[in-house]
Amino acid sequence: MMGMATLHEMMARMELAPPAAGDDIAALEAATLRRLPEDYPLILRWSDGAEGYVGGRGYLRLWSAGDVIRFNEAYRVSEFLPDVVLFGSDAAAIGYGFDFAAGSSRVVAFELAGMHRDYVWVAASSFPDLVRLRGREPLPHGTPELLDHKPPDWATGSCPP
Repeated sequence: MMGMATLHEMMARMELAPPAAGDDIAALEAATLRRLPEDYPLILRWSDGAEGYVGGRGYLRLWSAGDVIRFNEAYRVSEFLPDVVLFGSDAAAIGYGFDFAAGSSRVVAFELAGMHRDYVWVAASSFPDLVRLRGREPLPHGTPELLDHKPPDWATGSCPP
């Protein structure tokens, strides 16, 4: 298993939020009716949500404890995937969640527009493994590692005329 120091190093370039309060984590477990995998609350106590390129490579958006509750309700996850607790995304079409159907802390992925068990795949064996895998995604030949999570200037309209 990946140590917390290594996990923090992998996430160092991401935009990090202040730590979650213990009450926020307790509220999350109460709302989801699940005991979360032990690595995940440790990360929330370090940063209550994060966004950016993991290790300068794969993009990851991790929601705050409060947002996990709100987005699981908004996406109606308990109705469509009752054994999954959604905790983040790739900031595009793919959602990541803990799959409790297998009785483990494995992480599954699925398109947020098609939440059905037939379209769910195993993304990682655990939360730290997901971070590790996202941080090792191959970059196209000749592409440097990405250092921040911000969209390019042209996408925000902030390019000089």
